[in-house]
Formats: sequence, C-alpha cells, structure tokens
Amino acid sequence: MTYNVRFDIIAAMETLSSFDMILTDRLVLRLFNAADANDVFEFAGDKTDANRFVAWPAHEECADSVRCIRDIYIPNRVFAIEYSGKCIGAIELKSTEEDGVYSIGYILNKKFWNLGFTTEALTALLDVAFRRLKAKSVVAAHAVENKASGRVMEKCGLKVERIALKELELRCGLSDIRHMYIDAEAYFKNQN
Repeated sequence: MTYNVRFDIIAAMETLSSFDMILTDRLVLRLFNAADANDVFEFAGDKTDANRFVAWPAHEECADSVRCIRDIYIPNRVFAIEYSGKCIGAIELKSTEEDGVYSIGYILNKKFWNLGFTTEALTALLDVAFRRLKAKSVVAAHAVENKASGRVMEKCGLKVERIALKELELRCGLSDIRHMYIDAEAYFKNQN
C-alpha cells in the first residue's frame, strides 16, 4: 500500500530539525505538546503485553507522561502520531553518528493496532528521510518476539541486517534484537 505524503505545509527541509509536521492520508505526524499527556499515558501506562517490548518502565501516573513529553519527546523532536485529533502513538526519526544514516523507532496505542497506522507513519518518515534529507540508509530494530513490528518494517522495505542475541533488557526480559535497514537504492527501487 502506498501513502501519499503531502509536504504542502512543510518548508524545504535540509536538516531533520527543519520540519514540525507531516500529513499523510489519515495521520498528522507532529511534534508533541503538553496537551498530549493523557493520550501518552493511555499507551505508555499500559502494563499489559502491549508494551512488553519496550525498555522503559510503564508510566504509573499521568505526571510520568508529562515528564516524558517535556524531557524526551519535545527535546528529541519525536513525532506524535495523531489520528482524528487523538495522539495514538509516537515515532522518531533521528540521525545517527554515521553521516547520512538515520534510525527510526515507534510505539502505538494497542487500541489502534492492525489498522495500518504504524505502516503509514513509517512510510511517511522513510519518504522524508530519503527524499528530503537525502539519507544514505535508515535503520530500525525490534525484539525478535515482536513479529508485528517486524512485519511493519518489512512492509516498508526494510531488510534484516543482523540478529543480536540477548542484546537488550526489555520489560519482557533479555531479548534477541533483529536489526533492520533500507538503503537509498532499495528505497527508490521499491517506489517504482
């Protein structure tokens, strides 16, 4: 499935910090603000298996979400995934230490799983990375047991780079991590 990313409200982007909002067919990817705290608490405070593949503790109260927005999301320019006026998740595109290489990470409220929202958001950020920022490649990673996240990455054209055994301590325990990537050549080949 292809999503048309509209850049009509975005100024020319030379750097990652040059844009604040991306529109897709159904979503608004925008910077977080304090008004998102209740929505963030809804997905970040979920103690079910929905968040077992994250490395941070569940938010115990809405104040934890306020701090997360203030101390992590806003300074790191993490995008809120907004659908019908509600923040349903977060997605981040950030530069790595290697020139031209970006990494992506995301989380989505369980109530909105299996509706294509993560694929749509990831597709939009890949478009920004390769078309606007002229990325050489984009990398991402997921716990091997998190097959749904792996499928999202695969749908968007990412391929397995390597699997690291017992690499990261997540809520579900010490996990094997599947490292994925897509380079510019593969991205543009997939677009045709």
